[in-house]
Amino acid sequence: KGLLKSSIQDNDPVIFMESELMYGDKAHVPQEEYFIPLGKANVKKEGTDVTLVSFGKMMKVALAAAEELF
Repeated sequence: KGLLKSSIQDNDPVIFMESELMYGDKAHVPQEEYFIPLGKANVKKEGTDVTLVSFGKMMKVALAAAEELF
């Protein structure tokens, strides 16, 4: 929701892609209006030896791998 709202308001062209594989996932979506900044990473876990980059459905896999490595 926040990324979509930021994409709509951005003056530059933005391609917004959704993962159909995530349509069944459940998560809390705030009712109030909010925006997630474009071009800024959402760092879930910081480390010192390895960098894992992921988005969409693979975030769960990357976070599980990071937890196992930690």
